[in-house]
Amino acid sequence: MIPVSIMNQMLEDIQRITGTSMRLCTQDEILPDGFRFYTSVPGRDLLLETCGERAEMASQLFLCELSHLELAAKSRNTKVSFLKDVTLGKIPPETIASSARKMHVTFHAPRAVFLVKVPEEDLDPALKIASAIFTSASGNHSFAAAPDRFVIVRELSGTDHVSDLSHQLADTLRAELMAPVCVSTGSPANHLGELAQRYQEAVTALTIASIFSPDTYVSSYDRLGLGRLIYTLDPDVCRKFLQETFGPENPLDDLEPDLYELITQFFNHNLNITDTARALYLHRNTLIYRLEKIREQTGFDIRHFDDAMTFRIAMLVNTLLKHL
Repeated sequence: MIPVSIMNQMLEDIQRITGTSMRLCTQDEILPDGFRFYTSVPGRDLLLETCGERAEMASQLFLCELSHLELAAKSRNTKVSFLKDVTLGKIPPETIASSARKMHVTFHAPRAVFLVKVPEEDLDPALKIASAIFTSASGNHSFAAAPDRFVIVRELSGTDHVSDLSHQLADTLRAELMAPVCVSTGSPANHLGELAQRYQEAVTALTIASIFSPDTYVSSYDRLGLGRLIYTLDPDVCRKFLQETFGPENPLDDLEPDLYELITQFFNHNLNITDTARALYLHRNTLIYRLEKIREQTGFDIRHFDDAMTFRIAMLVNTLLKHL
């Protein structure tokens, strides 16, 4: 239903064109002076009051424009519902093409599915912001998928880069909401029939990133790295691997937080002692001392590639088990 505020804007425009006095009123506000023309507004307990030589023409013009707006809004809502059902896998794949034709929705068009996670209390404002900057163009739509997440389905042009769009969306929402926001994407869809799969890819990317890269706020199904592999492992296999690696006692659970952060930074800086010391604001000798301490506690000297590789995988496996 078209908001009354929009209807009042329409009245102002028509008044400027026709020079006719117009307003919306209720039955109790009718002025029976014989100079005013009243028309019922369809679907509402409102009357349109017009006064002047062109009163009847102005009234018909308003009702015609209102009808067109409502038809357009209904058509858009119907398309959004259709795309939502397609994306969430609620429509049988074999019927999508025929349904798209009836809805006048292009079937063969490159699209990206963006899954956005926000705090529940920020869902509505986040949707409004995203709609303003991301779905204002025809063919782009957004809808809520859960109390704390929503989906944007965007048609891609030749100049669009999904990664750039993801960062633009995430940066804008984080700045406007001043809240944690995560955006994930699947691979681009070539046609509507692939949207459900791309949505599931975005869900997987969001889940894996939240486990293995909690500080990352933009993730892509095409760039999940080792997390993709570790996530698919059987939990029993993971436990067996940790037991073979460390024995019956898992030293990772007893590592001090500052040592855990040191290990992470050491891996992020490609096992380079100088770069890691600089990043942690440590003296080089202090870093070496702490690496020796890690070797004594775990049995692994992560300055050597083989030990570092095994230790890195063990950290990921241990992280996964904690999230199960």
